[in-house]
This record gives sequence, C-alpha cells and structure tokens, in this order.
Amino acid sequence: MAKSLHDLPALRPLGKLEQYSASRHILNFYNNVGVSATYENLLQDISQDSLRSHIYSACHEAIRTHPALSAVPIAPPNKSSELYFARLDKIELDNCVLFQERKAPRPQYGQDEEDVIMDPELDDLIATQHNVSWRLQIEAGDLSPVWRLVVLFNPTTSTDSSFTACFIFHHSIGDGTSGVAFHRTLLRGLRSSIELPVKDIKSVVETPKDARLHPCVEDSLSLSLSLGYIAGPLIDNTLPWIFSTKSALWAGGNIVDEPKSQFRSMTFSAAASKKLVAACKKNRTTVSALLQAALADVLFKLLPEQFQSLKSSCPVSLRPLLREKGIDNGTFGVYIGAADVEFQRSELAVPPEGLSPAFALIRVSQRVREELVRFVAKGAKNLSIGLLKYVSDLNSFFTSKLGTARDTSFEVSNLGVVKEDPEHMSAMVFSQSANVTGAAFCVSSVTSGDGRLVLGFSWQEGVVEEVLVNDVIRELPKIFAHFCD
Repeated sequence: MAKSLHDLPALRPLGKLEQYSASRHILNFYNNVGVSATYENLLQDISQDSLRSHIYSACHEAIRTHPALSAVPIAPPNKSSELYFARLDKIELDNCVLFQERKAPRPQYGQDEEDVIMDPELDDLIATQHNVSWRLQIEAGDLSPVWRLVVLFNPTTSTDSSFTACFIFHHSIGDGTSGVAFHRTLLRGLRSSIELPVKDIKSVVETPKDARLHPCVEDSLSLSLSLGYIAGPLIDNTLPWIFSTKSALWAGGNIVDEPKSQFRSMTFSAAASKKLVAACKKNRTTVSALLQAALADVLFKLLPEQFQSLKSSCPVSLRPLLREKGIDNGTFGVYIGAADVEFQRSELAVPPEGLSPAFALIRVSQRVREELVRFVAKGAKNLSIGLLKYVSDLNSFFTSKLGTARDTSFEVSNLGVVKEDPEHMSAMVFSQSANVTGAAFCVSSVTSGDGRLVLGFSWQEGVVEEVLVNDVIRELPKIFAHFCD
C-alpha cells in the first residue's frame, strides 16, 4: 500500500480541460460540482446503522464501476504544470461518506401548477459542501478521494423513509453528467444491497488494480480551430477599446479572490414543469433556451437602465460526438464545451399593443435555440476549450484576471431530463460552487424522472447581492407563467 500520494500508481496525465478545473481548484477559485438525488420507497429501516450499511454497499458498487472515483489529480514535486491522475489503493468510506439528520422532515412536493417548493435545509448543506475543497487535503498528501457523499435523512421521529444523497466531486474527474451516472450506479447498488444483503459491509474499499480512466476530451476529439477563431481572443485583449461592449454589460462585481459560495434551489411541480415543456414545444424552443431568455428578461427588469446588454454561457455536452469512442452518459469524465449568447435590453422591451406580453420572450428564446442548434451542428470545430492548448500557465492565466471586470453575466447549465426509476430516485438537484473568474451567477438545471424541474442558483458572496438573486428567484415563475399562457 502507498504511504504518500507520490507513491500511488499513475493513471494518465490530465488533459487541458481537466487541468483547467484542477488549476482553479488549486487556487481556490472553484471548488466542486454537486448532483443530489432523493431516494424513496427503497428502505424500510432508515436507522443510521442500517442506512450506513446500504449506502456503503452501494458505494462499493460505484467504486468498482467508475475508476474515476479512485483517481486523484496530483503534480510531481516542483512541477505544478505536469498534473497527472494517480490511483488510490483503497478508499476509506468513513472519511468521505457523511450522514446528517434533518432538523425537520423533508418538504413534501405539491401537485398544483403554482407550487414551487424550497428546501432551505438541503440548500444550506449543499452551500456548505461547495465551500469545502480538497486543496489542503492534496497539499498535505492525504490519501483520500476527491469526492464526498453526504446523506441527509429524516428525523428518527418521522415516518418518511426517504433520504437525499448529495454527491460532491472535483470537476477534473467529472462533469454534471458524471454526477448523474454516479447516482444511477448508486441506485443499482442500493437495490442489490436490499436483494442480497451483506452482513458486516466493509468501510474500506480496495480499488481495482486494473482500473483505467477514459481518455480526456482532447485525446478523444479533433478540436480544430480556424485562424479567425484563434485571432478573436487576441483582438479582444490587444484592441479592447475598439470592440468592447463591457461598459453596457452587467456581469456583477469585479473578479475578486474571496470565493464564498451561496446556493438556493427551487423545485417546480410536475404539473408546472409539464406545462412549461409543452409551451416550449408549441413555441419552437427548448427549456435551456427559454431559461436563458427568461433570466435575461428578469435581469433587465431588475437592473438599472445603464445596463443594456447581458451575456450567458451555456455548457453543452460533447458526449454525442464520442459514442463511437465508447463514451456516453454513463461515462465519468469532463466532456463539455460552452456556447455564449448575448442579449440586448431593446429586444426584450414591452411589445407593441395587441401582441402577447410574452411575444418578445418567445422570439428571443427561439433565437437562443437557433444559436444552440448551430453550436451543436459545428461539432468539435472552433470550441473555446480548444484554445486552452495555447495557455502555458493556467495558474497565471487565472490570477491575472483578479481585479478586472468579468465578461459573462450568468451561466445556464442544464442536464436535461434524467429518466431513471422515478418511484425510487427523484428530486435531483444540480449545483456547483462559485466560480471566481466565471459568470456572476450560475443556474444549474435538471428534471428528474418524476417530471419536476429543479433550478439551483449559485453565486459568489460579494459579487452578486443576495437580494438580487432572491428577486430573480421570485420573478422567474411569473415569467414562466406568462410564457405558458
């Protein structure tokens, strides 16, 4: 067994996109990603000992299935730019699986269209986890994984046997889709632990010695770049006064190194979510496109008139391009690009008399959908992640941005619909920590198999005022209602 991180067997070097996440983590600029799910109608006995036994058994299954769960990003001594993944010999579940009892029973989900459910206790737990990184653990040479599972269960006085499992992980080992893959495996492991119970389940998991990571995105795709695309960032940096529109752009406060994450989520009823999807189809748009347009609409209504433009970033999965390489939605890894969309206050102005109040919103959401379709159609050509190979020192790249204005107003990251046994796994929540050099705030979206749309709002304290986020959360359902009328 290895005695230090540098004694661990090497798996492979980090790709540039993985290095991007590892560098942000080292600098404390971005801590982690989270995907949570509520499990119900599975366990009769949810006493902590019984729950621990079932969860540990399911974690054994997950670790055997996903080699990335035993991978740790490290660098050779004095060579911080040569990051590689090493494989942990063993994982001590007592150190990375935590159990927390709710102070009050889990909120019950309503069926009415207007019902929007908040779960402050879960939000507080997720926010706390997004403020805890693995940086000090790695620096100290601790032989622990770069993920945690926090299980939030109902008070012992409650008859509700459901529990929520929050999977929090380092962004270099996986993206949001990887988090969903973990929960699918965890559900399978929980079923197995019920059907074939194992007595005295071990808290220490020996990791497979033949474990191999899937290749990074750069080794899986040809990220071709045109000369015009390469020249774009150069022009922006050398001649900003000619092309810049930042003076009219709202993007929160300047980039500061005080990364305290805040988080809130909102869950729409299945009826309201179904109505929203139907309205999107009727108006030839999508939930991702509508969400970006609606956020822009709300922000323009809340922000001073001096801000005339907004810019969103929308991560897009590259997995459909990688199926022939054996990489799909069940694969752990970081396989995402990002599409940028700009909005002008004038295009979301109040429509002329006689037109629907949602006329402008529908038109803008259709435009966003068209831009996302064009982004997907170009495949692996001219993706911003392809430019990372020209950045020799990512740490310096990030720290050089401190004190400057950010260039993105908000991010919308949508995992889509997770069609997985809604009777037993539901109420998924997608979340992430604050991004010091990224958008002013992020909305992470997912719809569980039970049909409920859940939006997770994360932001950096001091960059966006909490009152503004609360106002956005309050106004967004009203915008959706106008869209659906």
